[in-house]
Amino acid sequence: MKPQITSTGVIEARNVEDAVGLKIEAEPARRTHWERQLVSTWGKGNRGEWSHGICKGCIQEIDSSPTCVAVAGSPIVIPSTVCEPCMELVRLHYSSENLEEIISATPKWDERCPERLKPVILNQIRPKTIDWQAFAKANEWTPAESKGMALMGDQGSGKTTALWSIYRKLEQAGTAPILLGSLEMGRILGEAARDIKAVSWMHRCKVLMIDDLGKERASPGVASLFWEVLNERYNKNLPIIVSSRFTGAEFERRFGEEHLGQDIRRRMNELCRPVKFTTQ
Repeated sequence: MKPQITSTGVIEARNVEDAVGLKIEAEPARRTHWERQLVSTWGKGNRGEWSHGICKGCIQEIDSSPTCVAVAGSPIVIPSTVCEPCMELVRLHYSSENLEEIISATPKWDERCPERLKPVILNQIRPKTIDWQAFAKANEWTPAESKGMALMGDQGSGKTTALWSIYRKLEQAGTAPILLGSLEMGRILGEAARDIKAVSWMHRCKVLMIDDLGKERASPGVASLFWEVLNERYNKNLPIIVSSRFTGAEFERRFGEEHLGQDIRRRMNELCRPVKFTTQ
């Protein structure tokens, strides 16, 4: 079987989405002027991620305070994420119904956060089962801290909600982390087939988040690769934030071989400070 060749257009579209959280046409001939502008700026994947204070379209410095724009004759108050020249391209590209969402300051969170968690994070509802004291403590975390966090506690106590709340806060500040579920991470590491280079993005991203770590027992191969990811992040002084219902020896047993489980637990203790969630 011949290997599949990824087209330049697909790579450009992927780079744009990774940088600014916006989906564009993979076929260059079908792109609008706004999409071409995004590709011109972000398509090569060499500019990192968008951050507040610069235009998403042309990376010129802008005033990021909220502003009012007219769309189809109706005023909309939005955070400034594009300059005025690029705003004209945006108006032509998007309909009035989805413009506000497209130029959101948290496009990745808007798309990826589970819908059931959004009203909790936006403080529209406050479930009594959540440990709000631990939730608030977790949300105080910033990348400037020397350690990440391990959110520990029973199911339903608010750990996953806290993870997505932290994700939103970080993206608002210009640093969108990578958040993986435990099963998703296991699948990715399993497909890497012991090649750490295949998952190098895990150990070089600014903030790595893993939900429900230990939910599925890891095979020795997956556990070994996970330890390498942790070790790489430890050596680079990059934070990791995880949630898990397992602690102590029970946590160690989720990673197959006894000594490997102990090594993972020790490295996690060096990388993270614990935050205990309790069911209310």
